Amino acid sequence: MPSDRRVLECLLTGIREAHKHGFWLLLRTEGFKPVGVMTAKKFEMDPSKGVTRLWAVGVGLDGKVFKEPLDRFNPATQSFEPVLFAENDYGIAVTCRRRPEGDDEDNFLYFDNPYDAAEVRKMASDLAAKDRTIASMNRKLEEMRGLRDFWQQQADAFGEEARNLRDQVARLSREVAHLRGQVELYKRAAFSAEAFAVEAEAILRKVLEEAQEKGEFIGAEGVEKGILAARKMKELMEELQGMAGTVPGKVEEEIRKVSRAVEEIRSEKRKPEKPAEAEV
Repeated sequence: MPSDRRVLECLLTGIREAHKHGFWLLLRTEGFKPVGVMTAKKFEMDPSKGVTRLWAVGVGLDGKVFKEPLDRFNPATQSFEPVLFAENDYGIAVTCRRRPEGDDEDNFLYFDNPYDAAEVRKMASDLAAKDRTIASMNRKLEEMRGLRDFWQQQADAFGEEARNLRDQVARLSREVAHLRGQVELYKRAAFSAEAFAVEAEAILRKVLEEAQEKGEFIGAEGVEKGILAARKMKELMEELQGMAGTVPGKVEEEIRKVSRAVEEIRSEKRKPEKPAEAEV
């Protein structure tokens, strides 16, 4: 019986020299269970598929010859894909098949390449960092939009207020100009009416004084003068009303004064004359 050391030396020698003779220890990715020693890779026709496929041929751990395809038919791509996961110079080959036969999806166990997995993790980390940056920028963008909307509303409000103020200023300016014109009209009307009233009052007073000195009642001439004065005052009032819309209080007062004087003259005229006393 060979010693354990001898067996170990033969095993190490076989591993070092296996690939030089075209031998590989065939493993499966599921549990990395050994299938046997793959002695060759051959292209042979697969009658079930009607195409030439790559096959692994070798001796199993049970000492029997095995043969299984090193590719699979993918219905999604309608093509054959390799299933040999790894193969190195130490005489080790790894297949993704769980069972020797069958192209069903559950018959395969795939591993990512460690280098690809590290690169994918790095890319995922970079993407996560970029996502955080984008999320932060989106929050800032929303804040800026909120500020923009706020100040836009303020600007619109201030603009509307400014327009209202401009309209009010323009309206008040027009009213001030109109009032200034009315004031000037009222001043001229008041001065004219006052002067005319004074003149009319002087005329009536003179007529009355002359009538009293003569011991007579006022005659038609005095009455006509009073009526003429009242008529002129009425015309003046109508003219002022046409210009300004309202007659100032001073003008009305003078007109009423002249009207009363005229009414008094008319009353005196309507009194019956006293009969002359007989001389004794």
